[in-house]
Amino acid sequence: MAQTLEGIKLVLVDDEPGILRALTLILSSLKCNVTALSSPKMVLEHIDNGGTPDAIISDLRMPEMSGIELLFALRFKGVDTPFILMSGHATPQEVASAKGGNLTAFLSKPFAPQDLVRELERACPAMQRAVNGN
Repeated sequence: MAQTLEGIKLVLVDDEPGILRALTLILSSLKCNVTALSSPKMVLEHIDNGGTPDAIISDLRMPEMSGIELLFALRFKGVDTPFILMSGHATPQEVASAKGGNLTAFLSKPFAPQDLVRELERACPAMQRAVNGN
């Protein structure tokens, strides 16, 4: 299953160092190329400097800018990269708002690594086709 993620370029953003480190280790073990960032502003700078991830995984609640605000800032810039939002405390209104910004998937923390893998495989069908030779 996870071999379909080999070589995929991911941007991961979370202000909690432990979660950032754990998810980076999990995704790196699947041979993903992970850029781990601690703030949404760093994501915007990464994109502005030519970073072209295949998907972005973001925490919802962070200081200075939320994951939803990051999603809308990227969409405003014309970035349509698949975007996965994760949170342990999201309200239904927040999830609905994010869906209005073309949210790809939402994961409730804590989640199993295979849940993240499943959403990434859904988010990046072109990667799946390339790996499977279709």
